[in-house]
Amino acid sequence: EVMISYLISEVECERTARLRWDEDTFPLYHCFFGLVSFSVREQEVLGNGQFDMSVADLAVGLSELLEKLRNIPSGTLHFQQSDDSLQITFEVEQEEVTISHNLAPGRTWECTTQGLASGIEEFARSFGSDVLHRIPSVFEWRGMKILEQFTNPAA
Repeated sequence: EVMISYLISEVECERTARLRWDEDTFPLYHCFFGLVSFSVREQEVLGNGQFDMSVADLAVGLSELLEKLRNIPSGTLHFQQSDDSLQITFEVEQEEVTISHNLAPGRTWECTTQGLASGIEEFARSFGSDVLHRIPSVFEWRGMKILEQFTNPAA
C-alpha cells in the first residue's frame, strides 16, 4: 500500500563516510543523498519518483514518526525535512491516514494506518541494512541509532 524506495550511489556513500567524522559540521541531513520514490497505492507522492534528498534524513524522520503513529488513534503528524524544503503531513483518523505535502498544495493521498506503518518499517529496514553493510559503524553516528531496531529487531 505504501512503498518508499531509494537509490544512493556508491560515490555518495563514500563521500558520506569520509565527511561524517565531524557530526557538528556535517550533520545527518547532508548524508546519503539519493533519489527517493514515495508511493501510496501506486500513486507517486513526490512527483516523478526521483526526489533528490538525504535518504538518512527521511529514514530517521519517518522512524521517529512511526513511534507516534503507533500510539495515537487520531491526530496530525509531520515530517519536516531538515533543510526545510519538504514538509509532509499525516492526518490520522482511526485506521485511515491522509497524506499531503507542501510541494503539491491541494493534493492528498490516502492509505491505512497499518499500510503506512508497514511501508515505513520496510523502508527503515532496507535503508538501515544497506548503510550498515556499507559503513559498519553507522549506528554509532548521532541520529542514526533509531534505525538499528529495524535491522536487528532482537537487540
